[in-house]
Amino acid sequence: MIKKIKTTLTEVETRTSNQMVVDINNMSFILDEQYPWIKVICCEDADGEISVEVDEIDILNEDGSVQVNSLGELEVFALNWYFNNVEIVAKYV
Repeated sequence: MIKKIKTTLTEVETRTSNQMVVDINNMSFILDEQYPWIKVICCEDADGEISVEVDEIDILNEDGSVQVNSLGELEVFALNWYFNNVEIVAKYV
């Protein structure tokens, strides 16, 4: 960076988090352990440079537990979402 970012915060607080990611073609399904939702991101170019958030799915049950607890469950969830929400066409405009 050329210029430093200015802040008035004097304490340094750090947090860490784990994310599980399932990629299907140009779509990524991201579950962060801190949040009870799955982000669906679509990368339009081959390098993944341009990304658009397509959906944010709440996975919190009424009792406070989450519906997806493992990478395998995220993969099943992602495949179901993909086949229910993506239409494969020859060319889109």
